[in-house]
Amino acid sequence: MRQEIRQWREESLDQVERDEEERAAGHFRSVLSWLKIDESEQLSICDSIFEEGSKYPGTCAWVTGHPKIRSWLQQKPDSPVVWLQGNPGTGKSIASGQIVKFIDNGHAFVIRHFCTYSHMASTKYDNIVRSLLSQLIRGNGELVAHVYQDCILNKKAPTITLLEQLICTLCASITEEPGKVRYLWIVLDGLDECEQNKQSRLLSLTNQIASKSASEGNTVCKVLISSRPSPTINKYLRKKQVVSLSEEMDQLNKSIQMYASQRLLSAIKRLRQLDLEREDIDELANNVATKAHGMFLYARLVLDYVTSNIFYTADEIKASINQLPPTLTEFYQKILTQMIQGLDSRSVDRVKTILSWVSFAKRPLKKLELLSAVSFGQGNPNIDRLVPPYILDICGPLMEERRDATLAFIHVSVKE
Repeated sequence: MRQEIRQWREESLDQVERDEEERAAGHFRSVLSWLKIDESEQLSICDSIFEEGSKYPGTCAWVTGHPKIRSWLQQKPDSPVVWLQGNPGTGKSIASGQIVKFIDNGHAFVIRHFCTYSHMASTKYDNIVRSLLSQLIRGNGELVAHVYQDCILNKKAPTITLLEQLICTLCASITEEPGKVRYLWIVLDGLDECEQNKQSRLLSLTNQIASKSASEGNTVCKVLISSRPSPTINKYLRKKQVVSLSEEMDQLNKSIQMYASQRLLSAIKRLRQLDLEREDIDELANNVATKAHGMFLYARLVLDYVTSNIFYTADEIKASINQLPPTLTEFYQKILTQMIQGLDSRSVDRVKTILSWVSFAKRPLKKLELLSAVSFGQGNPNIDRLVPPYILDICGPLMEERRDATLAFIHVSVKE
């Protein structure tokens, strides 16, 4: 009889626990609906960045060992804000992704947002605040309950002012044990790609989060901003800890050499037909790194060129690398010239049309959407078939299909 009672109690407790979990999950779904947030786009961006970092292991390992980043990563109130500063194509987003994964792998609490022109919604201030809020409350029943009771049951409208106040309050309240300090890391990448008139507001918000959590709660918030230099960002962050990639050329060159070596080794069967051995590949990788001068994107373009063209000898490869344009802009111009070389004026206009749609679409287009846009953009509403897909291949050197099946430029600098 006692055993039956004990079993009944255990089953009752299990049922209560399941009911509580279902109720909390329902409240969380209600909060997400109230926030009006679609998390799929940000997840797609993060997956792409994390995958790129994992594809070439070790190429950004130096960043978590940098003294200023290492200090910021420690569970100490020192160095609350760090600015990772660099020019286009220097690998800021990949480095930010590696920092996020490093914190996450250490089972610490990190929330992040990546801004990119290729997904315009990610650059909107309102969406950034909503993105950070949704990550903040995920898995924290007390925070979910607070938002549900205070905002949803009281039928408060999710105005941006309310959301700003809410994120400051919640960041100061994430600790689950009274008297115990908990650390929260926030990583914001591509701040310069955020709406120009909202960059100051976002920087002010991160400052409020860090200040309020330190003064009112048992939470220490540490913020990393990754961006290009700009007057607005300089004004807010020039007195903070700065990690300037332009001052880390030795580390960047080593990282690019490692990246180039891995890319070339992936084509080892082809290169060995040119009598290239491992030491020759290392020499080529060093040449690529020297030519790239700290720009991963430039190195990628050089390696794309090397692996897609026909060479008879190793000396031809070396000579071709030395003859490539010295700057990214000139490299793009060379690629574009090669793309349209031999095309008649009508075909050149069609290439311009394709690139214009990719440049000015409000969101990234999938292949069928782009083909439809090009087809109907000709002004004939009675077309009975779309333009052939092969036309997109001509723009392949400057465009790529992402994991979410959308087409985008290989880098934001192409659009610029």
